[in-house]
Amino acid sequence: MLSAATRAGDPEAVALVRRSFVEADQRHLRHAVVSISLQREDLASLLPDVTVPTLMITCDQHSGWTPAPAASAATALRDGRVAAERTRRTWCRLSNPTLWSALSATSGHQP
Repeated sequence: MLSAATRAGDPEAVALVRRSFVEADQRHLRHAVVSISLQREDLASLLPDVTVPTLMITCDQHSGWTPAPAASAATALRDGRVAAERTRRTWCRLSNPTLWSALSATSGHQP
């Protein structure tokens, strides 16, 4: 959930994530893990039916959604693009100018 750099250099972030799991309602946490991770339906076959321009966003350090599968998903779309933030984090900053440029190109609008 946190990058190696964050785990090594940000003890407050590590403590926050740890507390979030330890203090969470265990029934709700179990439901989230099962429904989001373990029983997540693969919707890849529906990608060709998406009719609007779509931007797949990822970070190069996100182990579950790297640029390669994002590019594959974008290729399956009628009008898909991919933007990958080069970062040491696992979460993208939507304020990143590169991502905004890709989003603008996809939507045809300026942010």
